[in-house]
Amino acid sequence: MKRFALILLAGATLAMTACGGEEKPAETVTPSEVEGANNMMNNLLQQGVQEATEQLADSSSLLNKALDTLKDVVGENQELIEDKLEEGINALNKSF
Repeated sequence: MKRFALILLAGATLAMTACGGEEKPAETVTPSEVEGANNMMNNLLQQGVQEATEQLADSSSLLNKALDTLKDVVGENQELIEDKLEEGINALNKSF
């Protein structure tokens, strides 16, 4: 067993040194690239908020239907959810 472990250790060492330790230089990011990425993310966020707001305003939207379904499922299973949360909290407290 020790011989097997030594062979594995030697193989792992060889594999790790075979790459030569050469790393590609890190890419430099210009401020304009960062600003462009920030602008893109801000635009996407604004579009997402606008879409969600429009969906919530429409009572027949898929988002509202999904939220209604989620409320129903949680309401129907509230006692089970609370029991499982309590079990989880108790298990967590015991682990400390």
